[in-house]
Amino acid sequence: MINSNLEKYNKIIEKEMGIKLNYWTIIEKFLEYSKKLEKINKKIEKLYEKENFKLIQKEIKERNKIEQFVSIYKTIKELVEEINLFKEMLEKWEISIEEYKKEIQINWEKIKKQLNKLKELKLNLWYSWDCYLIIEWWEWWEESCLFVKDLFESYKKYFEKVWIKYEINYILESDFWWYKNLKVRLYWVDDAYKLMYFENWIHQVMRVPKTEKRWRIHTSVVKVKVLPIIENVNIEIDPKNIIEEWASRAWGKWGQNVNKRETAYHIIYKIWEDEKWNPIKLVIDAREERYQWRNKEIAYQRLKEKLFQIEQEKRLSKYKELTKSSWNRSDKIRTYQFQNNLISDTRCSKKFSLEKIFENWLYEEIHNEIIKENF
Repeated sequence: MINSNLEKYNKIIEKEMGIKLNYWTIIEKFLEYSKKLEKINKKIEKLYEKENFKLIQKEIKERNKIEQFVSIYKTIKELVEEINLFKEMLEKWEISIEEYKKEIQINWEKIKKQLNKLKELKLNLWYSWDCYLIIEWWEWWEESCLFVKDLFESYKKYFEKVWIKYEINYILESDFWWYKNLKVRLYWVDDAYKLMYFENWIHQVMRVPKTEKRWRIHTSVVKVKVLPIIENVNIEIDPKNIIEEWASRAWGKWGQNVNKRETAYHIIYKIWEDEKWNPIKLVIDAREERYQWRNKEIAYQRLKEKLFQIEQEKRLSKYKELTKSSWNRSDKIRTYQFQNNLISDTRCSKKFSLEKIFENWLYEEIHNEIIKENF
């Protein structure tokens, strides 16, 4: 009877939590991050010997994140061990079912808190890049251009508030000093992309614009793109993947030298294999310079650049919706209703005060509500 009650109660807890905690999975994760921490500590020690302080700073940031993972998984591991201990005590009749329920509930609450921390930490890692903010007018020419400027002014105040630095790449102005579109680079430690991530997509505004003489409400739309800038991609050329490399005679400038000598350099490199194990190849040529050794250097540099580009595209493939060109007005994420002093976001059920968010730059309130309801 006790065992059946125990199983029922455990199922209820698992259903409420929406997860099934596996003790050995937690142990594996804990050991995995502990090893990573050990490796990074050794790496930092070596960098201190070389006095490479830029890299040290970068590695310390990474170590701080890994330390948080280790701490969270260690706490969850200990809490799960405690739950297992209570199960054993119940099976041996050392505690009553009521005591068991009470103790297990307390432990589950603690685990919930740790899992929320884990979720936030993973969010921070997923979105920790510099980014470009692009705002463009779309529908209803004059009012849309007006709102591009107003929205950017509001964002600028928000940047100051959350300590995001920004550089304006370009602003294309319309006839009356309104903005048609603009592109801004945002950076600040790790969090620029994370802080602006939920602003990406179509924003709709409903208000009486300055250009309206009859006090009619206009509905116009602007496009906001937030694109991550993925840098520091370490590319290494694997000699095993070089299918073939050779020198040959070239043509063009340098006259008889390139016609008589093998100065041009070529590389065929395997990027990956398809489902039938056929290699997907990359062919690189270099023939610009007079000497073979210079063309070889250029060929390897080009190969690295190409591999870097492929790696960036691979990483950005998760964010295809950020760069896709098909925009639809019905896909709007947010509506600014000036006449009702309301902001409504389609990704959460709560309505927000326009004055509070738009004029007092409290965008994090919307972001927090989205995270709460969707993650």
